[in-house]
Amino acid sequence: MGYQSGQAACQEIVDRGLEPEILDSVKQGAEKGLVQSLKESGEKGLTIGGVKGTKSGAYYIVDVEVEGPGNFTLRGFEAIRCGVEEGVKEEVKGVKIVRLSIRTRKE
Repeated sequence: MGYQSGQAACQEIVDRGLEPEILDSVKQGAEKGLVQSLKESGEKGLTIGGVKGTKSGAYYIVDVEVEGPGNFTLRGFEAIRCGVEEGVKEEVKGVKIVRLSIRTRKE
Protein backbone atom coordinates (compact mmCIF):
# COMPACT_ATOMS: atom_id res chain seq x y z
CA MET A 1 0.00 0.00 0.00
CA GLY A 2 2.78 2.41 0.92
CA TYR A 3 4.69 1.57 -2.25
CA GLN A 4 1.68 2.30 -4.45
CA SER A 5 1.06 5.64 -2.75
CA GLY A 6 4.71 6.57 -3.03
CA GLN A 7 4.86 5.52 -6.68
CA ALA A 8 1.80 7.63 -7.52
CA ALA A 9 3.27 10.62 -5.69
CA CYS A 10 6.61 10.28 -7.50
CA GLN A 11 4.87 10.11 -10.86
CA GLU A 12 3.10 13.38 -10.07
CA ILE A 13 6.34 15.27 -9.41
CA VAL A 14 8.43 13.75 -12.21
CA ASP A 15 8.06 15.29 -15.65
CA ARG A 16 6.97 12.74 -18.23
CA GLY A 17 5.66 12.67 -21.79
CA LEU A 18 2.01 13.10 -22.65
CA GLU A 19 -0.27 10.34 -23.88
CA PRO A 20 -1.10 10.32 -27.62
CA GLU A 21 -4.75 11.17 -26.91
CA ILE A 22 -3.77 14.36 -25.09
CA LEU A 23 -1.31 15.31 -27.84
CA ASP A 24 -4.10 14.81 -30.41
CA SER A 25 -6.34 17.14 -28.40
CA VAL A 26 -3.53 19.70 -28.15
CA LYS A 27 -3.09 19.60 -31.93
CA GLN A 28 -6.85 19.99 -32.49
CA GLY A 29 -6.94 23.01 -30.18
CA ALA A 30 -3.87 24.51 -31.86
CA GLU A 31 -5.44 24.08 -35.29
CA LYS A 32 -8.70 25.73 -34.16
CA GLY A 33 -6.76 28.63 -32.64
CA LEU A 34 -4.60 28.97 -35.75
CA VAL A 35 -7.62 29.13 -38.06
CA GLN A 36 -9.20 31.86 -35.92
CA SER A 37 -5.98 33.88 -35.64
CA LEU A 38 -5.35 33.64 -39.40
CA LYS A 39 -8.77 35.20 -40.01
CA GLU A 40 -7.99 38.04 -37.60
CA SER A 41 -4.36 38.67 -38.60
CA GLY A 42 -4.66 38.31 -42.36
CA GLU A 43 -1.61 36.02 -42.47
CA LYS A 44 -1.73 33.10 -44.89
CA GLY A 45 -0.16 29.72 -45.49
CA LEU A 46 0.54 28.65 -41.91
CA THR A 47 -0.10 25.14 -40.58
CA ILE A 48 0.46 23.27 -37.35
CA GLY A 49 3.49 20.98 -37.55
CA GLY A 50 4.68 18.92 -34.61
CA VAL A 51 3.23 18.89 -31.13
CA LYS A 52 5.10 17.67 -28.03
CA GLY A 53 4.49 17.96 -24.35
CA THR A 54 5.28 16.90 -20.82
CA LYS A 55 3.24 16.51 -17.69
CA SER A 56 4.70 18.51 -14.85
CA GLY A 57 2.85 17.91 -11.61
CA ALA A 58 -0.84 18.39 -12.27
CA TYR A 59 -0.26 20.52 -15.39
CA TYR A 60 0.85 20.09 -18.99
CA ILE A 61 3.59 22.02 -20.77
CA VAL A 62 3.23 21.79 -24.53
CA ASP A 63 5.37 22.76 -27.51
CA VAL A 64 3.56 23.59 -30.74
CA GLU A 65 5.38 24.09 -34.03
CA VAL A 66 3.85 26.34 -36.69
CA GLU A 67 5.09 26.03 -40.26
CA GLY A 68 4.74 28.60 -43.00
CA PRO A 69 6.38 30.95 -45.46
CA GLY A 70 9.05 33.26 -44.13
CA ASN A 71 7.31 36.50 -45.03
CA PHE A 72 4.95 37.00 -42.11
CA THR A 73 5.31 39.85 -39.65
CA LEU A 74 6.10 39.98 -35.97
CA ARG A 75 2.65 41.47 -35.38
CA GLY A 76 1.18 38.51 -37.25
CA PHE A 77 3.26 36.10 -35.18
CA GLU A 78 1.94 37.63 -31.95
CA ALA A 79 -1.67 37.24 -33.12
CA ILE A 80 -0.97 33.64 -34.10
CA ARG A 81 0.74 32.91 -30.78
CA CYS A 82 -2.21 34.24 -28.84
CA GLY A 83 -4.73 32.36 -30.98
CA VAL A 84 -2.90 29.03 -30.79
CA GLU A 85 -2.37 29.37 -27.02
CA GLU A 86 -6.03 30.18 -26.47
CA GLY A 87 -7.18 27.29 -28.69
CA VAL A 88 -4.97 24.78 -26.89
CA LYS A 89 -6.01 25.93 -23.41
CA GLU A 90 -9.70 25.76 -24.37
CA GLU A 91 -9.33 22.24 -25.79
CA VAL A 92 -7.15 20.77 -23.00
CA LYS A 93 -7.94 22.13 -19.56
CA GLY A 94 -4.71 20.99 -17.85
CA VAL A 95 -2.38 23.00 -20.10
CA LYS A 96 -0.45 25.60 -18.13
CA ILE A 97 2.25 26.65 -20.64
CA VAL A 98 2.15 26.73 -24.45
CA ARG A 99 5.49 27.31 -26.16
CA LEU A 100 5.25 28.20 -29.83
CA SER A 101 8.01 27.85 -32.38
CA ILE A 102 8.02 28.82 -36.05
CA ARG A 103 9.57 26.81 -38.85
CA THR A 104 9.93 28.38 -42.28
CA ARG A 105 8.88 26.10 -45.11
CA LYS A 106 11.03 25.99 -48.19
CA GLU A 107 8.80 27.13 -51.03
